[in-house]
Amino acid sequence: KERERERVRERERLIMIVIYGLAFVGGAWLLVNMVVAFFAPRQSIRRKLMIATWRSPSEASVYATSDFDATKTIKFIDDYEKKTGVKLTMTHITLKGAALAIEKVPSVNGRLILDYFFPHNTVDMSCLVAVDGGKNLSNVKIENCNKKSLADIATELRPAAKRMREGKDDDFKKLNQTLAMIPSFLLPPITYFTGFLAGSLGLNLPALGVRPFPFGSCLVTSVGSLGLGVACVPFTPFARVPILCCIGKVTERPIVENGEIVIKPYLPVSSTLDHRFADGTQAGKLYNIMRAYIEDPGSFEEASTHAKDQ
Repeated sequence: KERERERVRERERLIMIVIYGLAFVGGAWLLVNMVVAFFAPRQSIRRKLMIATWRSPSEASVYATSDFDATKTIKFIDDYEKKTGVKLTMTHITLKGAALAIEKVPSVNGRLILDYFFPHNTVDMSCLVAVDGGKNLSNVKIENCNKKSLADIATELRPAAKRMREGKDDDFKKLNQTLAMIPSFLLPPITYFTGFLAGSLGLNLPALGVRPFPFGSCLVTSVGSLGLGVACVPFTPFARVPILCCIGKVTERPIVENGEIVIKPYLPVSSTLDHRFADGTQAGKLYNIMRAYIEDPGSFEEASTHAKDQ
């Protein structure tokens, strides 16, 4: 009987430890949540509902594909190189077009911290770069992309991509060395936690080769160089970025224009949006601004130059 009573007391002690432990964790989590809520900007009902509904980017992906008339774009790229000596690509055009669109729709430009939306102060764009012969991918971030000229974007992106392909980027080397040492079963929690620290809180982790908000406001990649017409890109949870753009291959196709069949080049661009940041209204605004810029970048650049001159 004494032994049985000892077992009962042992179970009771264990139950109390579990109860007190859960109460402590729950209280700490509630306190942290209250602190974050106090400093967070006021949330709209729509945003609170969307954040509460969707628990992760993999559950809230909105996919869209568009074909942009590249007739004026191709001519602009040729004329721009002759005039400035800077060689542009559809990637540079898309980076600038998406940055201008995000600037005009600031409600999509931010990150989540414990289910609260915090806006970014700048429109930073990132571009995926294939390295090691396509075996790996790296990322080049362009800060304040909406305020930079196409020449600035091209001259910043090209050398940075070259350094990564040649293995001369220190942050990329540190990141690869760190990932190589981590066992596969530990990668999910470590990448998630690192993504939260850098992508949500904006902390600088130089020892790991990870900088604040490494993927910025939007990530752009291209499959056109691989010969693919179009592709939809999935979210990577640790990237903590609300918008992805994928550029396809420019192809000529027949269309009916003014009752006649004409052949025109078209650029396919697919987008993946986190539904917690954007709904149909925001997506429509982003699309219209991107379309206007990509189909006629010359008019935007002329207007920007004229505004600076004044």
